[in-house]
Amino acid sequence: MASTKPNVIFVLGGPGAGKGTQCARIAEKYGYVHLSAGDLLREEAAKPDSALGKEINEHIKNGSIVPVAVTCKLLENAMTKSGKENFLIDGFPRNKDNVDGWKQAMDGKVNIQCVLFFDCNEKTCVARCLERGKGSGRTDDNEESLKKRIVTYNDSTRPVIQLYEKENLVKHIDASNEVDKKLGEFVKHALKGAIFALPFLTTFMDRITTLSLVDGISMQPILNPSGLNSDWILIKRWHIDDYCLQKNDIISFESPREPGVFMIKRVKALENEIIYDTKKQRETRVSKGHVWVEGDNKRASYDSRHFGSIARGLVTGRALCVLWPPKRFGTKLTILDDDDDDD
Repeated sequence: MASTKPNVIFVLGGPGAGKGTQCARIAEKYGYVHLSAGDLLREEAAKPDSALGKEINEHIKNGSIVPVAVTCKLLENAMTKSGKENFLIDGFPRNKDNVDGWKQAMDGKVNIQCVLFFDCNEKTCVARCLERGKGSGRTDDNEESLKKRIVTYNDSTRPVIQLYEKENLVKHIDASNEVDKKLGEFVKHALKGAIFALPFLTTFMDRITTLSLVDGISMQPILNPSGLNSDWILIKRWHIDDYCLQKNDIISFESPREPGVFMIKRVKALENEIIYDTKKQRETRVSKGHVWVEGDNKRASYDSRHFGSIARGLVTGRALCVLWPPKRFGTKLTILDDDDDDD
């Protein structure tokens, strides 16, 4: 596994809620690796020389449940093999035994970011599965099997979601309709480090500034250090087009891929400078009129490593200090120490 702890998002929901489809979209757009516990078990069982595969097939033959330790081992192996840092684990943990087994096998090895719960009514789930079954070839996409799967989901998986709700880890997505829009909001807030601005006129240096709420963990530890409360920060906007950006400035900017979505990151390189792109494993020269931005918490940041350098014209302001919560009032947004700048 990577030298730093991987970030994991559990993805849960009933049959037909759209877990696999939406995981694929998140993986494609935001760089997460999609792992399906069920797919990993089936793939391993199909390997003729695999000891784990033989064990899985033995359980299938006997009609018994595959031990959670086997599933955890397959997930851990898949994460290690990928060499990546951000993972979506689809369809796991399904029951309390899975939760306990995961804690026993993986406690301290990964960071659980959240549990993404696709909540969908039973009628819609059944209709989707039956439609999918017409061309998917899945033998369990029929009414009789679906009734059993839904009972299992309600009896076993729902309590798991309730368990994680007590830990404030669950993010609800209404999967009955408009999933893409709601999922986009979740990713924008939870994964990318979005900001929500409230302009106001202040006498501070006679400039127009913005009070902005920072959401997400991509700028930890300097912003939202606890992960529980969001910081309100002061952003200077006046004459930002004339301001000469400096390396290590923390700036707000409009997303180059999603107009109307504003993000906050740190400037890591200026135009014509060369930076090592850790995602593409190569050196990249920043284009003229552009800057390269990254989150301080690189393992949970969507930034220039994913969408490239940003045009100078997208920059909307420079972050100055934290104004809220009270115990962090006046915290200056200083340069990140080199020791904390993990690749």
